[in-house]
Amino acid sequence: MQKPSLLADLVDIRHQLGSDQNQDRQHVAHRDREIGRTITRPRGSDVSLLRHWIASIRRQHPAENGVLTQRGVNTLVTVLWLLGLLSGWLLGRAVLHYDGSEPVNIISALVILVISQLLVLVFLVILLAGGFDRIREALLIVNPAVWVSGLAAKLQPKWRARIESILDERGSLTDHGVRRWFLVYLAQHFTVALNLGIIAILLYLVSVSDLAFGWNTTLRVENQSIFEVFRILSLPWEWALPAAVPSADLVDVSRYYRLESTLSGGTVAAAELGTWWVFLLMCILVYGLLPRLIVLVYSGSKLDIAIKAAIRSSAGAGQVISRMQLPLVDSHASGVEHDDDLNTARVPLRSRQSGRLLNCVVLEWSGASANRSSLQQAGIDPERFYPAGGHQSVKDDRALLDQVASHKPDAVALVVRSWEPPLLDVVDFVHDLREHTG
Repeated sequence: MQKPSLLADLVDIRHQLGSDQNQDRQHVAHRDREIGRTITRPRGSDVSLLRHWIASIRRQHPAENGVLTQRGVNTLVTVLWLLGLLSGWLLGRAVLHYDGSEPVNIISALVILVISQLLVLVFLVILLAGGFDRIREALLIVNPAVWVSGLAAKLQPKWRARIESILDERGSLTDHGVRRWFLVYLAQHFTVALNLGIIAILLYLVSVSDLAFGWNTTLRVENQSIFEVFRILSLPWEWALPAAVPSADLVDVSRYYRLESTLSGGTVAAAELGTWWVFLLMCILVYGLLPRLIVLVYSGSKLDIAIKAAIRSSAGAGQVISRMQLPLVDSHASGVEHDDDLNTARVPLRSRQSGRLLNCVVLEWSGASANRSSLQQAGIDPERFYPAGGHQSVKDDRALLDQVASHKPDAVALVVRSWEPPLLDVVDFVHDLREHTG
């Protein structure tokens, strides 16, 4: 069985967190604590703990959402590679078409096969770095990953929900840039395959035909200026592969004048003009394929970071980690308590009560209900009962503090509901209560 990817784990984690909302809380707490106990290695990051958690749940209850998502992505990448190879082959075939009547224009080939790719890549980097969201979203129409995904959603309607969850601007997987880097990552698979297709057709044509190159332009450009451009382009491999660097003589004899149907140097051997292909190949490798491979690796790493951030911030992920790591506290008693048990447990109050019940004003916080007999068994003689907190306004609570202070009780008892965690408003209220009553 294939190891689940980060994206598959993200899909399954969010699906499981949503499903747990409708399950018995006690059952979920026991399940997560048992999973936490199975982790014998040192505690890892939150993401590794959550991935261990979902893997354990998968072993008990196999899930399909993440697996189907991963299969869909793998299928999408395969289709993009096939389309990229085919597109590169056809594009290279059209640009490098040579029927023997006139040579292939090396400048035109460079502009279409190399320079255009560099311009698109620079534009992509500017958009990603500048955060131009509206422009970036508007240009999604030219992303091949969006085309193929839309086609897949039409061919397989059952995939539509999962595809839209990734591609939709309002989808749940847009958090932390998952959607953005996912589309960039897929697009790089297409462009890498595109360059490989161009390289394949170039090598094929060189092998089976006497491919010849030249250059021409209607502009008044000196041969030396064109040579300098080619020399600058050759700098990355000049030290390692001098044969792939056009010489000044080759540039001079390769200039083509269409109206004269001849080269500037007169009759030149086709084999000499064919040496241009090595230069073109290196340009495609260095300026076409290599940058796309770098962006592919970089976007893949950014996608992993974005998915991990989305896993970490998933609603309910923090509670899962707490249940896995912290001891389980059960609020259900193992048996029924008897009144005699309460008589033996008295709350330790101040020594100044001298064995008598302490005269107290009892404040019932946020709807809590105090039992008089239980208070007396705890050593409290309730004088008055007042509601506090909950739906009470701040103004009502301040008026209540004045009333409590006017009774001048021995102490004040604040009663809250069992197992209800105190919030900051309780702390503020106790602080104000101490100031008013001393």
